[in-house]
Amino acid sequence: MTESHDSPRETYTYPNRVRNPLRVARAAWRVTKDLSRTEDAATVQIAFAQSRRFARFAQWDKVAQRLSHDPRIEQVLKLRPRLGWIDTQALAALPDGSLGKTFADHLACKRMNPNLVEPLPANDPGRFVLAHFGETHDIWHVVTGYGNDEVGEVSLIGFYCAQFEQAPHFALLLGILFLNTAFSKPADFRKRMEALSIGWETGKSAESLFGRDWASQWGKPIRDVRESLGLNEEPAVIGEGILSAA
Repeated sequence: MTESHDSPRETYTYPNRVRNPLRVARAAWRVTKDLSRTEDAATVQIAFAQSRRFARFAQWDKVAQRLSHDPRIEQVLKLRPRLGWIDTQALAALPDGSLGKTFADHLACKRMNPNLVEPLPANDPGRFVLAHFGETHDIWHVVTGYGNDEVGEVSLIGFYCAQFEQAPHFALLLGILFLNTAFSKPADFRKRMEALSIGWETGKSAESLFGRDWASQWGKPIRDVRESLGLNEEPAVIGEGILSAA
């Protein structure tokens, strides 16, 4: 996500970008060359989500069924709350050190817009799981402290894989990561494996981040939010990291 608008308005910037196969193909090519291109990654992910073949492969309904073994997540899957439009100006006005302020400052620093594309529909638990991942991806970056650069994305992939061990989608992300490393960044193999390992270990020890009501926690100190999720240690310095407040 790399573009922004100056004032909040509930109009998504790219409502039709994922319907253009040329845009999707170009975005896929860019991601294989540079894992930090989160806007292109979002385009590809949403396009795949709308594909019947990919939906059968990803098995989001089965992922939702496994997640529902947790009583908290079972309730989330019944209610299916949505994050909705993110008012970055309102978040930027929150106190320093709060989750919302840190998130807004990070978006501004990276020139990222959380309102690029209209959220995916969530008419059933499986579709909600996919939609929720898309809506909250950058919040997970800030809460974990992993930046939006390449190694930060690698750490978050490790975190995802640890928290969703039986989700084919994240196994596919691992495959893309290894292909990208082999063909584009072989010199970064050790650095990426270390980042992946840190994300995996942290994801195993932390509480599940899935289905959290982030909107109700914008004003809370990010340190308290992290502690409540079992992220008690300072975020590991992975690549560029997030702001020091995270």
